Amino acid sequence: MNRSIQFALAAALSAVALQGHAAADAKVRVQFAGDLANYADLGEYADDRDDNVAALRAVFEGLGARLPAGYSLDVSVVDVNLAGELEWVRSASRRLRVMRDVGWPMIEMRYTLKSGDRVLREGQERVSDMGYLMSRPMAADFQRLAYEERMLQGWLKGLLASR
Repeated sequence: MNRSIQFALAAALSAVALQGHAAADAKVRVQFAGDLANYADLGEYADDRDDNVAALRAVFEGLGARLPAGYSLDVSVVDVNLAGELEWVRSASRRLRVMRDVGWPMIEMRYTLKSGDRVLREGQERVSDMGYLMSRPMAADFQRLAYEERMLQGWLKGLLASR
């Protein structure tokens, strides 16, 4: 085996090991309660729902970088209404999500914020952003769920400030 292949294999194995370690030390754990088909708006089709659940899971897990050392957040998502509304467009085979001021994002969830084993805050909240179109999302315009990500970052900032 030549040296470059050995290096590539070692790098790949290290990456896999680090991912497993990061998952075990996750600061944010998220689950989705109930049947996803009963949520207000996770997508029209099963593959859309799966993609949106994966994207929301990544957004929640990304919030872990904003938590202070030793903190953890457990979230149980109860309902979701994504930014925009699905509408038929003549040239599309599926409905497209159109952003308008009447279709703001909303996520209802139960949460527990901990420092070590000590519970700092817990409750159930409906987080929404009625003015989501008034400012650009922090992420690229074409990133999936950019408005929801900005909304949840604001929610976490407020949650940490009130502890």
